[in-house]
Amino acid sequence: MKIVKLESPLCVCIAVDQGNFNAKSVGPTNSTKPFPTGLNHHGTVPPPLTVGSVMVNDQYYSITNDRLQARRDKTSDEDYFVLTLAAIANELQAAFPGGTEYICDVGLALGLPVEHLSLRVGGELLREKYRKFFGNEGKPIHYMSDGIPFTIRIVDVGVYAQTISAAISDARIYNEMLQSSRSYIIDIGGGTTNVISIIDRKPQNPGITLEEMGVLELFKLAHRTIMEDCGRNIDDFMIDVLMQGKKSCPDAMKASIERAKNEFVKKLILELEARKVDLYMGYICMVGGGSVLLFDAFHRYITEKGNNDIVLIPDVKANARGYYAQEMARLASAGIEVYRGKAKA
Repeated sequence: MKIVKLESPLCVCIAVDQGNFNAKSVGPTNSTKPFPTGLNHHGTVPPPLTVGSVMVNDQYYSITNDRLQARRDKTSDEDYFVLTLAAIANELQAAFPGGTEYICDVGLALGLPVEHLSLRVGGELLREKYRKFFGNEGKPIHYMSDGIPFTIRIVDVGVYAQTISAAISDARIYNEMLQSSRSYIIDIGGGTTNVISIIDRKPQNPGITLEEMGVLELFKLAHRTIMEDCGRNIDDFMIDVLMQGKKSCPDAMKASIERAKNEFVKKLILELEARKVDLYMGYICMVGGGSVLLFDAFHRYITEKGNNDIVLIPDVKANARGYYAQEMARLASAGIEVYRGKAKA
């Protein structure tokens, strides 16, 4: 038995980017991998495999590749609460490997689109709903992840601005943006594209959110173009693998994938231009998993129009990394001691 116990006055800072395509998290080790935001609910019956499973409040869930429907308010049901618990478990196991049980206090960092930070849902600020819901109002949370028991208490929930958090994760690029008279951060995520403009060093609010303009829509396009050009029915998992270059495929299929990327980029640029985003005069920073997949196509289109000031932050966990840095500062200012060293059991 190896019980890992970290409680007040010491806590572990963990940031979770609750994406519509993948959940990404950052903790003390920076070693965890994203996992799909898909969930099956098994009720009170345990799933056949404990790997990828979560049990909370006597209800069993398993993580799958069938993504949840994109939603603005992730407190509307238990799904994202369960996925967040899974991400926290991953980070605790990475920081304290080999534990048979974990009892920890956690400082949790989450994100929302900048324009949703002041959004009211049912008369309450959405960011306050997030703090209460994901913090479980400070009450202990008992659950199991991958068959291992966890007892955590969320001592703080910080909710930060998506997109700009990704940019500040790279100090050099963010400083270059601030030196430009006008900059844009374009965050192509799983379900949406979020854009923030910075004018004279000041982020502009509200930002822009384009619904159904993310990786999931890109994959729909790729599914169609591959079917039209090659007569093959490829699922999202394999499309993702092929787009990342993790598996070779026939030249005709590569061409179909490129066609889907180009169609998506042209549609995205038209949407941005309609909202008066000047892509040809500003400094452009692209972030998010979708930007990694589409940067070459986007870069080619923009530079052909004469703008060479376009960069990519290739870290798909950049938003989570930005949340983590801000939450570490918030915890320190509140006088809460944060775990920083080698794990002890």
